[in-house]
Amino acid sequence: MESWQKITLDTIQKSSQEITKARSLRSFIDVLLRQVAEDIFSRTEATNVAFRKRIGEVKSTKERLEDVHRETLRQVNEIERNLGRLEHELVTKEGFIAACTMRLSERKKRPGTELCLDIPQETLLRELANLTLSCKQLEQMITDSKTTLRYLLNTQMQQEREINVKMNSLKVDEVDCMSLRQGLEFQSF
Repeated sequence: MESWQKITLDTIQKSSQEITKARSLRSFIDVLLRQVAEDIFSRTEATNVAFRKRIGEVKSTKERLEDVHRETLRQVNEIERNLGRLEHELVTKEGFIAACTMRLSERKKRPGTELCLDIPQETLLRELANLTLSCKQLEQMITDSKTTLRYLLNTQMQQEREINVKMNSLKVDEVDCMSLRQGLEFQSF
């Protein structure tokens, strides 16, 4: 009986010591868990703030790109209108050149004594030279306008691609990631 009593007292004493050690260990673990939970909360909030900031930056960039895209569209429309006017003016001038050339050729058909270099002939020659020069300038302007138009259309396509990339980024960040992040809940012990 005494041995059982001694064993029981020893067991109770050892259990008491283990409980005391376990309490200090448990309080240390509780502090550690609390710190980890606070760390997780602060990191989660910092990440959420960074996500919101990134989403705001992407939205702002997308809006600026859309403004630039609208301006590019305006310029494309303006160049197309200008190109139409230039082509119409070129066709008109070519009509004048044809009329002037026809008059000169009719004057060359005159018989020898009537064929002379008079003021109307000189005026027609000057007018033909001016019209030819004007047509060459118009053709150069049309070529330059078409080059500019191609450049603007390429720029417009690049801007549309960039806008689409920003829209996809917003979808991934705002819709997919943030909705998942808001569903995360951490328990503090």
